[in-house]
Amino acid sequence: MIRAGNDIQKVGRFHLICGFRSQRLGLAAVRLLVVFAAATWFGCDPTPHIEGSKRASVGQHVAIEVAQGPGLIKDDFVLTDAKGTKYEASNGDVAYHFQDENHVTFTIPRGITTGPATLRLGVQGRSSGYDVDFDILRIAVLLDPDGWLYSLDVDTGKVLDMDALGHGDLSAHMAPSGIRIAATASKEAAVHFIEVLGSGLRPYSPSLDGIANKTFDAIMLSAGALVATEKGIAWLSQGEFGSTVLNGFVGKGPVVRLGGSQTQGQALGLLGFTSDATDYRDLVEVVDLSGDEPQITSTLDLGGTVGGASWLVVSPDGAYAWANNRLDDAITVLSLGQSPAVTDHVNLPSQDKPQTDPFRMAVSPDGKQLVVLCGGSKSAVIYHVSDGALSDPVIVDLEDVPWDASFAAGRLYVLLGWKVVWMDPTSGSPKPVDAGWDVGVGMTRLMIQP
Repeated sequence: MIRAGNDIQKVGRFHLICGFRSQRLGLAAVRLLVVFAAATWFGCDPTPHIEGSKRASVGQHVAIEVAQGPGLIKDDFVLTDAKGTKYEASNGDVAYHFQDENHVTFTIPRGITTGPATLRLGVQGRSSGYDVDFDILRIAVLLDPDGWLYSLDVDTGKVLDMDALGHGDLSAHMAPSGIRIAATASKEAAVHFIEVLGSGLRPYSPSLDGIANKTFDAIMLSAGALVATEKGIAWLSQGEFGSTVLNGFVGKGPVVRLGGSQTQGQALGLLGFTSDATDYRDLVEVVDLSGDEPQITSTLDLGGTVGGASWLVVSPDGAYAWANNRLDDAITVLSLGQSPAVTDHVNLPSQDKPQTDPFRMAVSPDGKQLVVLCGGSKSAVIYHVSDGALSDPVIVDLEDVPWDASFAAGRLYVLLGWKVVWMDPTSGSPKPVDAGWDVGVGMTRLMIQP
């Protein structure tokens, strides 16, 4: 589904600048191999180089060619970001390993400052070591209701890549690493698997079609995915040659939203309310992922006014979850673990102005804050989280209806109907993003690499 050509298109209010991508990278890699081969032949000490593009995104695996092999590097592997913060292998801040005799790889850490970065490699027999320079990007991914997916550089607002994944409103989950996305389109029975790289959007596994008549959401597992469908939760695993295979369904449907945690080995599926449903309750199915096959271990009644639940988020450690109720203007707190249960119903603040229609939610990477986006009152309510409990709400009034939110690098970004604003999640006070990116009208989802 992802185009590999160099055609540049203009869609809505997005403008792309012409430029080759993967074709150039392939030629660059060949040239590097030739250079290193020649240097080794003449007995030189060739400088390590990054393979491919010198732009890497948060969570991306970066490969460095080291002609002399593992014996070249001694105990000095330090990544320094644009602010001068050092990530040292000796402290466990960053890890590296040799994937073969001549290639060492490492991953761009979460929360790192974007911009120019330097990797210092300590080298046997060389007192100063080697410095490898490259640029680090933090990428925002936006979705629109017509099935288009866009990637932007958060710092500059420049659109990096775009593609049509399907027809209808897109739903997607970004992996905690920020490098992979699983996406579905409401008018298709397909799920798409995308890598978000500094060089563009790339499929990391072929799209899988024909899962069910309708798909609503998807989350990635360590080896496969779960997909919310009208028939229940589809369980996918990885097959041969990188393919994805449908193994079957667990639970009942329609399931409209998923959440999960590899830490706890559990996933949650929010059952949608339909007019022909025989069980008039808002329910969450708890799925055990620890065995060879997913199993439904319990079903929780969310309570409250029936039909109000539409969104579900899980804490990063998998210990708690929260579901909205748009009809009650409330949030339901769930405790997970050995005995999952509903533990609380929290009404939105109403002191000065009632906060209404809790449309969507997002949780911070450290699990200490939960933001609730209120469509009726055009506001965001930021809660402090302690053991799943919500307290100390901060109300932030917005210019327009909020559609989605994402925590990244100490900021909270909020997607409005026509632009993105950011704020300090501890104090509110929305501001336009530094780059002033104009996302156009109609974007419905926002995800930003941590």
